[in-house]
Amino acid sequence: MPPPALTDPAWVDILPPEAPAQAAGAPLLWSLTVFLLLAGLASILWYRHQKQAQTRLRHVLRELRSGSQDSKTVCAEIMQYLRDKRVARHLKHWSHDPAWQQYLSRLEACRYSAETIPKHQVQDLVQEALTWLNRKRPPA
Repeated sequence: MPPPALTDPAWVDILPPEAPAQAAGAPLLWSLTVFLLLAGLASILWYRHQKQAQTRLRHVLRELRSGSQDSKTVCAEIMQYLRDKRVARHLKHWSHDPAWQQYLSRLEACRYSAETIPKHQVQDLVQEALTWLNRKRPPA
């Protein structure tokens, strides 16, 4: 008696899988992956610069409270950090906001004032700068 064949069509109807066709979406998938990685890196860098500016403003506030810097120097440092190009890109969305314009004019008045500005007023300006930095982008 001959041994039974393993490929007897009566008992086995399993077909071998077909060879995969060339993936047409592979370049699209790779470019999407690279785009997402670059977008993630850009957002991390933006977040880091925002946090650095906030940390520096908090440091300036501590220096003001300790008395190691005068109010005009503090106002000049605030303007310097708000004009940093990475921070300014975030703040440009409020360039037409009247509240932002009033804040900048108060900051300039403090910076170029002939008399010494009280500490509490400069502290309010630093806190307001932190508030502007923490604001979300307005809806378009």
